[in-house]
Amino acid sequence: GKMLKDARRMLQDAISLAVKWHRPEDRKGQINGISLPYIIHPFQVMRSVWSWGAGTDVTLSASMLHDVLENTTLTYYDLDGVIGEEAAKVVQELTYEGDKDAKKEYMKTFRSSSIEALIIKVADRINNVQDFMTTKPDYAQKYFDKAKDLFDALLFRKSEIEEKYGVTTAQNIVDSYLSVEVSLKILEENNKG
Repeated sequence: GKMLKDARRMLQDAISLAVKWHRPEDRKGQINGISLPYIIHPFQVMRSVWSWGAGTDVTLSASMLHDVLENTTLTYYDLDGVIGEEAAKVVQELTYEGDKDAKKEYMKTFRSSSIEALIIKVADRINNVQDFMTTKPDYAQKYFDKAKDLFDALLFRKSEIEEKYGVTTAQNIVDSYLSVEVSLKILEENNKG
């Protein structure tokens, strides 16, 4: 199938571009004095989207590149040339360009964003929360709570995800969100004890 080949090619190109442009960066937070290369994060986000059953050439490529417009000097036009307009637009929706105070407004945009941007953003936030649970456990819950508007949008738009990606996928995403919520409660209990 030519289409499958094109989708694979698009994803390979997205991965190559992400690896190249995120190369000098490290993830925040260390364990035993070691930070991971930043690129591990887009891979984890992409893998979540894929494992939920929401993986398409567009969502996987946009997952891989979701931080490049925010963190590098790559432009929308650079992306458009590599992964096409649809995926580039999703990356643009995922790009936050305000200051700390405007972040709440940004989280609210996912009520009306593309369903793809919503799904990727949920994967992104969950991966970040999981990292904080390891590296900054005291901050993890606060960081999770800051995304309340995002998670509200997820629950509010569950039927849209069902229509586009199926009931199982929608449930997988909600389950991931709920399991992080439970993990944070357990972490809090353990830290009290």
